[in-house]
Formats: sequence, structure tokens, C-alpha cells
Amino acid sequence: MFALEAEGLDVVTCALLEDLLLLPRLACTDCMIVDHKAFRSSNGYGGLALPARPVILLADTVPDACPAWADAVLMKPLLGRSLVDAVLMQLARRHTAQPDMGICV
Repeated sequence: MFALEAEGLDVVTCALLEDLLLLPRLACTDCMIVDHKAFRSSNGYGGLALPARPVILLADTVPDACPAWADAVLMKPLLGRSLVDAVLMQLARRHTAQPDMGICV
């Protein structure tokens, strides 16, 4: 996550999805990165209801089907700027599609 902070992005981490969904700052989050390991205590990808925003899934293996809530899937290990570039692309898409939304940092 240091690479994202070095780009000037505010990063908040949570060990489990349940913790993430309880964050008071979740409403002003512009992009979410979810590691597949966060699902170990959840019911898998299927029943997950994430807030409407770009979500990048980090995975060790290619999922059988890309979850409907995932805007991008990055395979681990992450090399170079792949995560930073994916986040910046999703942020650009979000703000191009919804130009009147501000960035909450």
C-alpha cells in the first residue's frame, strides 16, 4: 500500500470485509481494493454487497467467474506499478462517468 500512499492517495486497511463495511469513512471512499483472502470468513464472492464504487479484486488464482462487483481483477504477485495504474484508471473512469463527484481524501 506504500506505493499508493506515495502517489498521494489515502489508504485505509482492514483485515476482514466485515471490518471494511463498518468503517465510518466508507461513504467517501473512491476506490476499494479487496484481497481474495478477505473472503475466508465470508460466504465467498456471491452474496457480497459492496457500495457502488470501483472495486479491484486481488487474487492468487483466476476466479471461475469474475464477481459482478469487481471492476478489475489483478493477479498476485503484483509487479511494478500494476496496482497503482489500476487504481488510477478506476478513479479516472469513476470521475469521468460522474464528473460532479468530488474526491474524498
